[in-house]
Amino acid sequence: MTYDVRASITGDARRILNDHLKVGREKPVSYLPIRTVESVIGLTIPIYASLVERSGNNVAVFTARIAV
Repeated sequence: MTYDVRASITGDARRILNDHLKVGREKPVSYLPIRTVESVIGLTIPIYASLVERSGNNVAVFTARIAV
């Protein structure tokens, strides 16, 4: 990624993203549904994960497994 994708995100989506990238001593865990990342913030999961990692944190992605 050669540019900061956050520059293209505005309004509520930017506020949500920034809130969830501020994980640390005061906020040890952050959770966003995959659909929120994709539909509201407008990022793919790999791009979101790279932003989390670039902010110095770890990311885990959990998907639902449907039993048949």
